[in-house]
Amino acid sequence: MLIRSVERQGPKTVNYILDLFRLVPTDSTILVHACSSKFCRIKTVAMLLTRYPGIADVPTKDGMFPIPAIISGGANYKGDLVKLVLSYDPNGASRLSRHPTAGRVKVLPLQLACSQSGLTDFELIKTLYDAHPKAILTKRGENSLDEIAKDCNCSKEIYRYLRAQASHSYVASTRDDFSRRLLTVPNERGSLYLHRVISGSSLGSVKLVCEANLDALAVEDIDGMTPLTIAAKHTSTDVMMYVWRKTFEHGKFGDLDKNFRVYLSILLERADQEEGVNSLDYVNSLFQLLLAHPVALETLG
Repeated sequence: MLIRSVERQGPKTVNYILDLFRLVPTDSTILVHACSSKFCRIKTVAMLLTRYPGIADVPTKDGMFPIPAIISGGANYKGDLVKLVLSYDPNGASRLSRHPTAGRVKVLPLQLACSQSGLTDFELIKTLYDAHPKAILTKRGENSLDEIAKDCNCSKEIYRYLRAQASHSYVASTRDDFSRRLLTVPNERGSLYLHRVISGSSLGSVKLVCEANLDALAVEDIDGMTPLTIAAKHTSTDVMMYVWRKTFEHGKFGDLDKNFRVYLSILLERADQEEGVNSLDYVNSLFQLLLAHPVALETLG
């Protein structure tokens, strides 16, 4: 009765049944059933996660986790469901789990998604890549993930996206002279590869390229733009927040005599405007900025 309810019913009905039977799940079985059903309701999944937040990263008895269940199941809005589960299980996109139909074979969620025949859910692919971009470096035999997606008749949008991100991942992960120069040698505009990736790529690619050369965070192009100021003006909130945290975490501020007020303005505006800004992150970043340039306290008016 409970399993059938979580697969089909809304949150109020499921919540009533859970209260009635006083059930306390010890693994993600009910969550897996809710996520994988073709009748899945996002609000029911959200209620289960709110009520039992600790089950999101606990496998079922047969080794299944919620995110692979979403990918291989019949639910609509898989990208939205994965985002929801990732908010409770941040490591969900980087965890190897049993392939639903391939016995003992274990795969990453992005690998599993790329092998879904006829997949058109671009948001699912982007969400998984942004959460764990290193997954794009994996292969099945000699085939890369974009080739696997193409062979499985995934949409052209998905194939082109994976192919574009694969080029960034190659630069970030390959230690040849060509990649090293791209990462560390400015072009005629004074920008490094990170500057260019930030202004037009997915969060996952920004993560890979940034980690490959953290020193690039402090580099200004000929217009005086650092990766952080570029991110603040030209990118999505997710990219902006990532570059913001990395800049302050590693103290890569560049010329603070010139950039202090710019960075302070970014902090204040984003903390005021964006719901995703954690107040503790904001306070810590502001504190680190002031520690890095204490003389600015005397000039602020």
